Amino acid sequence: MNAAQALKAAQKLLAYSQFLEQRDPEESARILHVANSGMAAVTAHLRDREAPVPADGRNAIATMLVEADAVQR
Repeated sequence: MNAAQALKAAQKLLAYSQFLEQRDPEESARILHVANSGMAAVTAHLRDREAPVPADGRNAIATMLVEADAVQR
């Protein structure tokens, strides 16, 4: 995973969240939370590249990437 991949995944999820906003507000909020959590972990890693990404950060990033991949299908 690199920052560009993470940003593309977050962009897909944000667009999908907007699409769902009127149709399913709860799912829209969940998708938005996934994107926010994943990008927060990426941002923390970019601030301190020498520190390892904690497990919860890795999970947030992985979830974001998986959800973005599912949106494409």
